[in-house]
Amino acid sequence: MSPKELMLETLDSIRVIKEGDFEMQIIHIGKLSDHTEDYLIYYFPSLKLIYEDDLCWILKNKELKAASSRQKGLYDAIQLHGLEVERIIQNWPVDEYDVKTIFSFDELKRSVEMIPEEK
Repeated sequence: MSPKELMLETLDSIRVIKEGDFEMQIIHIGKLSDHTEDYLIYYFPSLKLIYEDDLCWILKNKELKAASSRQKGLYDAIQLHGLEVERIIQNWPVDEYDVKTIFSFDELKRSVEMIPEEK
């Protein structure tokens, strides 16, 4: 009804959005995700929180297992960017796969430490 020009911004590194004391960083981790070439995570420094979509498969109420390549990629991206993270919120899957949607960075780190060393 009222066409407007499309406003588009590409992102190939980090975009910082601030409002007052609140800050969010949108971080392009790309291939580190081992999922897609264009993968974004959202970091909230004051909350020490990462919001991501579908990289981790940490099971609910079950023994922690070695990290998948996607989990390791998220961990590596956090380390690469020097992010101070305590908690991670995952968008998907919600219920049907019995995985956590909220988990600690410590759980992610411990799962990465469980990956067998290559010989």
